[in-house]
Amino acid sequence: GLLYACDVLRHAGHDVELVDLANAGRVSVRPWPADFEYLRRYYHKDLSFFGLFSSYKRMGADADKIDEIIAASGAGLVLVQANFTAYVSEVRAVAEAARRLGKITACGGWAVNSEGESVFADCGCDYMLAGSAESCVSLFADFIEGKIPASEVPGLIFRQAGNIVSNPPHFCPPPDSYPL
Repeated sequence: GLLYACDVLRHAGHDVELVDLANAGRVSVRPWPADFEYLRRYYHKDLSFFGLFSSYKRMGADADKIDEIIAASGAGLVLVQANFTAYVSEVRAVAEAARRLGKITACGGWAVNSEGESVFADCGCDYMLAGSAESCVSLFADFIEGKIPASEVPGLIFRQAGNIVSNPPHFCPPPDSYPL
């Protein structure tokens, strides 16, 4: 996802800085989101090798560190990955921090691909990109720079005159489908 997007943007001549805020080596247990309270009965302390989910966790940098990183960046565009709808509030926090600093925000990822407009309504980003990042992120950058209209960006979700608009996404074929 993020690495593909960065590579495509670099190849198109854009300056890119990748900051993986989820891989900052920190994990903190958080209160259960109200939307997931019904799942609590399935989660229990399981110390076995297979015990993956026993609580709701936040991985990566805390909010203060995220604000610091965004403020120090010279980027005008902040892309956020939204891979699980339960963490949309985390995406919103990053988007709000970036927008306070005058940055344009966009997110993509599995949550966007599966629940597009409903995630967009809650995520706080200016834009969302559904589909394969490598097929739309360069065109999205061109749109942000005013080179092309929004309608030419596959998978772009945005607001227009107060309404949410979704362009059809493009998904790259699975690697196994390419001839070798």
